[in-house]
Amino acid sequence: MTEFNQAITDRDYKKAIAKHYFGYKYTYISPVLGLLVILGLLIVIIFLPDVFPETPIFLFLLAAFLLLRPIFYIQNVFKSIKTSKFSSGETNIKITDDNKIITSSNGNLTSLNLADLYSYYDTKPFLFLYASRNQYLILDKRQMNTADVDNMLKTLNDLNIKKK
Repeated sequence: MTEFNQAITDRDYKKAIAKHYFGYKYTYISPVLGLLVILGLLIVIIFLPDVFPETPIFLFLLAAFLLLRPIFYIQNVFKSIKTSKFSSGETNIKITDDNKIITSSNGNLTSLNLADLYSYYDTKPFLFLYASRNQYLILDKRQMNTADVDNMLKTLNDLNIKKK
């Protein structure tokens, strides 16, 4: 059995949310498309000023939205976490020998079987345990013992939990 306390700072939560967001490769399409539209509009306006009699403000706004969409997403999810007061204190996490994770935060107790996980995502500072596609538990590997992290990853692989 492994037990540890973790307190993730606001900055680390934002990093974790960004890692989750960009964990899906298709999420790069929006900012890249926004950047390409802005560059294309700037090139057309500079080199072919007669093509557009006035600047296409709607296209600039659309491109800016596409470029800033990941930032809006990260801020929105972070505000949601802060209003639910999930990140406001320490979280006690127990990983039992019968492959269950028990989390305790602000008097709330949650239990999850590792075998029921949808997938997991291993990054350098965080381990994401997905209960469903967009519902996840963040474990800060910096606050865990390295042997515990290795045992956790081995257990996830033994249970055939797919790696994201």
